[in-house]
This record gives sequence, structure tokens and C-alpha cells, in this order.
Amino acid sequence: GLKATPEERVTIGQEIWQIITDEVWTIGTVGQSGAFMGVRVVKNNMGNIPSRQFNIQAGQTPNISRPSTFYFTDAGE
Repeated sequence: GLKATPEERVTIGQEIWQIITDEVWTIGTVGQSGAFMGVRVVKNNMGNIPSRQFNIQAGQTPNISRPSTFYFTDAGE
């Protein structure tokens, strides 16, 4: 608190850190999730989009699918 002595503040701080380290929560994921491998979202009005994509750093994702050749189709199609 504001009226605590420096020694009391150290003790309070140590208690806070103890609580933080004791109360760690984790949410596990299974396999190679979208968080790790990325998520692809493509609108219906885009053309020249591959249905599958090689997704790995060595493949220079997304450059392997040549995004410079993607295009938008007419909204009516």
C-alpha cells in the first residue's frame, strides 16, 4: 500500500510474484494449429488462388503461390 514501509513493499511484491508463479494457466493446442501454421482466408471473388499451399518457412510462404498473380473477379461472378 501507499503507507507501507520499503521493507513491507518488498514483502508484498514477493507475495505478488509468488501468486503469479503459482497460478499459471496454459491452454494447450493439438498438433500444428492455425496459430503455428497460419490460416488462409480467401474471398469468393478472387482468382488464381491455389486450393492448397505449401506452408513452411523454407517454402517462403506465401510467395510460393505467387500472390502477385492473384486478381479480383467481377462481383457478379
